Amino acid sequence: MADSGKNSLWRYVLGVILIVFTWMVITAVIVVAVGSSATSVQAALTLLGFLPMLVMPLVVTRVLHGRPAGTLIGPAQRLNWERIGRAMLVWAGLMVAAVIAEMLWKGLSSYRLNVDNFLSNLATIFMYIFLIPIQATAEEVFFRGYLLQATGRLTRNWVILGIINSLFFMLLHLSNPEVRAAGIVLAGLHWLTSGMFYTLLTLRSGSLDYAIGAHVINNVLSATLIGYPGGALGEIALVMTKELDAAFGLVTFVLAAVIAYVVLTRAAGASAQVTAAQRAEAAS
Repeated sequence: MADSGKNSLWRYVLGVILIVFTWMVITAVIVVAVGSSATSVQAALTLLGFLPMLVMPLVVTRVLHGRPAGTLIGPAQRLNWERIGRAMLVWAGLMVAAVIAEMLWKGLSSYRLNVDNFLSNLATIFMYIFLIPIQATAEEVFFRGYLLQATGRLTRNWVILGIINSLFFMLLHLSNPEVRAAGIVLAGLHWLTSGMFYTLLTLRSGSLDYAIGAHVINNVLSATLIGYPGGALGEIALVMTKELDAAFGLVTFVLAAVIAYVVLTRAAGASAQVTAAQRAEAAS
């Protein structure tokens, strides 16, 4: 579907400029507007600031490239909620397994219950549950949708595509407070491997569904249930690690990503075979 429409390189360059410029302007306006507002207000406006990154790629694809905006998502041109839910379930399970592994490795004392802070910030917790999906989906639509299709005009090599996409994804996040908590090297490597994971899921499955599901649940759980000191969205999660062990987190993330990739892509292959069999049966 990405081969339809008008796909000259200059159109993609202009498209990226328009998307990034619009997002940066809106972000700058929000930063000025929030000023000394309450932390929850700042967080809400920051997350809503990702709306241009969600909307602009769809607009640019329709107007500048002359093809349906849904072609950014995949051949079906719409989200597959079953696949999104499957990715969320798999990744949530792996996140919990990673926490259990860290507790077994370091002892239960490596984590603490954050009940009082959690309960006193329930309004913010519910706000995160509703707004973080916008932020995570926006990043997927731009990076694994528009930008991946743009770089796909230059090469079909999945390794090069993964590296390019991951580097841009990492650069977006280098201003996050995790850089101070984990150090630029380990934080950068985490975002680099995250970008590669989401990119490979998208390339292998042929749509954004799995990447969106994994990205959304990762960010929601990190902000509300399983948190760490120095996170971008504060320290109000129900369970908090006492200190951010970025090296251990990177290792468990890579292992979880490999498992999730195998499980989800096999599920996608099995689903495709069932669908093909059903179509063949219906045609006979």
